[in-house]
Amino acid sequence: MALAGSAASPSLPADIQTAASGSHMRWLRNHERREELRDRWRSWFDDYDALLCPAVLSTAPRHDLDGDPFARTVDIDGVARNIMMEIPQWTGLINVIGYPACVVPLGRADEGLPVGMQIVTSYLRDRESVDLARRMEDVVAGFEPPPL
Repeated sequence: MALAGSAASPSLPADIQTAASGSHMRWLRNHERREELRDRWRSWFDDYDALLCPAVLSTAPRHDLDGDPFARTVDIDGVARNIMMEIPQWTGLINVIGYPACVVPLGRADEGLPVGMQIVTSYLRDRESVDLARRMEDVVAGFEPPPL
């Protein structure tokens, strides 16, 4: 159920409104957890310059603006996955901890839809993420608009 007087957008489903709203105390507790995650990643980046990982769980979904965006799914290995909640999982953790990341296009899958790779670098090392993406353009196919 949506919270009365919630600062979250009324266009969001009720359960998302509840998650997007809350007290300052809840924000502080979440921030403590976020700092714990940042510390773990900070120590990982002591040994590595960058993390290369999928941007999403699949190729880019087909462009479809019909219906409720929170009800849209894409088939991944025979399983319907929610585009709004499940597909962005790979980028979600990085967004939560605030580490710099960018996505470099790798080309297209067999069906012609784009595939990309996320490049994550250590906290406040934004230029390194972008520089690595720029260097990868010499190695990978680069961006090509998908077929209409």
